[in-house]
Amino acid sequence: MTQQLNFKQWLNGYYKTLPYAGSMVKAANWMNDPRLSEIMEKADTIFGPTGSATWYDPVYSSEIQLEGLTRTNTIFALAPKTTFQQLGDSFKYIGTDSATGFKGGIGEAGVIVNGTSSFPTPTDVDSIFPAVTELDWLESTVGAALSAIQNEPVNNPAHVKKYMMDYFLDQLNKQLAGVSVSTTVHGVDTPAVNGTSSKAENESIDRWITNKTESGGTTHVSAAGDGDIFLNEAGSGTARIDRSASTEWDAQITLPSSAGTEEAYDILSELDDLMAVAKKYRTGSGTPNYIGLCSDKAMNKIQAELDPSGTWLEGQMEVSQTVNGISTRTGVARNRSVPSIGISGVKVPFFTASHLDGTSASSWLWKNSVYSTGGPGNIYLINNDAWEYRTLIPVTSMQRPNTTNNSAPGLGDINVIYHAGQLIFHNWASHAALKYISS
Repeated sequence: MTQQLNFKQWLNGYYKTLPYAGSMVKAANWMNDPRLSEIMEKADTIFGPTGSATWYDPVYSSEIQLEGLTRTNTIFALAPKTTFQQLGDSFKYIGTDSATGFKGGIGEAGVIVNGTSSFPTPTDVDSIFPAVTELDWLESTVGAALSAIQNEPVNNPAHVKKYMMDYFLDQLNKQLAGVSVSTTVHGVDTPAVNGTSSKAENESIDRWITNKTESGGTTHVSAAGDGDIFLNEAGSGTARIDRSASTEWDAQITLPSSAGTEEAYDILSELDDLMAVAKKYRTGSGTPNYIGLCSDKAMNKIQAELDPSGTWLEGQMEVSQTVNGISTRTGVARNRSVPSIGISGVKVPFFTASHLDGTSASSWLWKNSVYSTGGPGNIYLINNDAWEYRTLIPVTSMQRPNTTNNSAPGLGDINVIYHAGQLIFHNWASHAALKYISS
């Protein structure tokens, strides 16, 4: 709950103190608010350029962020939200559970302390660079005026803004799904690097929930380096997670028995087996906090196995959805009812997300360079306590007078929507996926 409140405070503080139209006076430094000092230790100034002929639209920024956070069919909405200001630009993990020194079988007169225990050395992943996304367009003064008198308001600024809002969120979710770089090659076989700018994009769920067998060689993907994760600005160089080098980052993955050929799985049985292992690796006590994520067509496959009449095995499940993602924890106020399935003793709410079954260019089939026939995609079982979308700059709308581009009659304004953050998974063995399902 504290984390949810912090992210909400962070957004409110950011949007309320942006310079607004007609005023270039920066509001009081919200990051010095003593109530926020605990989570804002490194930040002391507002983001973005100041002292220029640029103004921000905090209300519109908030609308975009809110829409992205509350859509139930988007990956961005489901991921728990954190901030770089709160957690920094790093995380640590223990790759191998190699502690020694446990004493057992000690008799009445035995020596209790004999020798020393060892603790595995944590690995530090630091200097994480966020993926930066941006969308800009020209707003013509003449076009805006014409839209007020024409029957077809093609250049109506309000309509354009609404369209751009939806387009921005859709492109963000394409990156998180793993179909952004290529329209026909998807998922872990697609490096998260923009081919035009040679800069890193958002990592995807499929690239995080994989293993050495799938993405550390050339049996299931085109190259052993395709599944590597860099978390730097270039999205290349020295991999932080080198799939071919180790199994320490492996999730629980079920792959087809014949590489390159999608599998007709007994889906429910396979999911039971995956969950039975994955839940052993989660940390903490209490009820396992998992969600299921897949495409609509993969959901239809599950439904066909459960009951052709259209009923779910476990019925509807009440969950909480806030600015910090989905929670299945007991004792949390519930505000959504979603379908759920009992998987190896864990009640798992299921969500569908666009682009997890490919793109229109791939005929809405999940394909890669090895699995070229395609299918409805993969089914992911995500430990909700071990993933995050870490934000540096929340969705921000900016507008400035157009003084350089003459393609907009009457000059008008240049509009920009931008955002900076990165998808990060932890405790990788606690996540699972059933991959390359056949149609």
